[in-house]
Amino acid sequence: MPEYMEVLKHPSLLDICRTPELAAEVTITAVERLGVDAAIVYADRFAFEDYLR
Repeated sequence: MPEYMEVLKHPSLLDICRTPELAAEVTITAVERLGVDAAIVYADRFAFEDYLR
């Protein structure tokens, strides 16, 4: 998906997750492209990334 690849040019996935506009764009783009009714976001996967650095 070209739209998704454009968003991925940001510094990190964590930055995308911490920026509501970018997170919404990625989620909505995937939902629209795949033709599904909803998306599930698992925020707990990113909770400890800062501590691992």
